[in-house]
Amino acid sequence: MELIGLHLISHKSVIYKDTLRHYLCYRQNQHDMNTSGIRPHFLMVNLKRKIYIPTSQIIMLEGSGNYTIVHLRYQRKQLYAKCISVFEEMLLPEGFIRVHRGFIVNPQYVIKYDSIRCIISLRNNLEATVSRRKKEEISSLFCD
Repeated sequence: MELIGLHLISHKSVIYKDTLRHYLCYRQNQHDMNTSGIRPHFLMVNLKRKIYIPTSQIIMLEGSGNYTIVHLRYQRKQLYAKCISVFEEMLLPEGFIRVHRGFIVNPQYVIKYDSIRCIISLRNNLEATVSRRKKEEISSLFCD
């Protein structure tokens, strides 16, 4: 094991690669923070492995029972064994919107909203269904 920055990284292949990737992403966002003056925000998804995902990288979260699929930029997605409501508590203060009981979207990645079909189109060819109860609220946010 070796210490990189403040994170302890194991030499086991999968853990090492994931942790290193997240650490490099963390360092890049810290660099961006120093140059832009904006503080990046992170979503902590695993306490044991100390996995941080920058909220700016998250396009959408999709709930599937007691699991959540986190869709990230660059066509990546990750599966976590947590309910979507756990992530909702962390992400709503960051500006994310719960559009359906199974979807939370990042408004920065919304391409268009189809009010007739009640579907939000997002980057990476992702789509999220909007619930009937949230239809008016979403229309006021995304329609001109």
